[in-house]
Amino acid sequence: MVKNIYQIYLLLVCFFAIVVMTIASSLTLTNAAELVAPEYIKYSSLRVYQTDETYKKHLQSSAPKKPLPANLTEARLSAKEDQIEEIHGWAIQGIFNALIWLIISSGLFAVHWKLFQREKKAQS
Repeated sequence: MVKNIYQIYLLLVCFFAIVVMTIASSLTLTNAAELVAPEYIKYSSLRVYQTDETYKKHLQSSAPKKPLPANLTEARLSAKEDQIEEIHGWAIQGIFNALIWLIISSGLFAVHWKLFQREKKAQS
């Protein structure tokens, strides 16, 4: 049983480190899925590139009206590849950010858990 405020502090830090590790793990998996299958994960943002007609509507509805390219299919496929490349970039950045959070929170957890174990042993 917890006997003093120091032990409560150590356990609270461990608890919050586990919460951060859970969130960071979830973000890592989500970004990994975006990296592997962006067409499925980011379907809603890529659906404007499915057909020439949807891409044409997208170009005509944009704020500053863009002129239609001469070869619409080629422009659409190129824009889709650019969008997928951007998704990949954001996914890689997200993976690195989440891994940093995971490493830091794991370290905090390990240190505070060892301190708690030592304090608990000293109290016994």
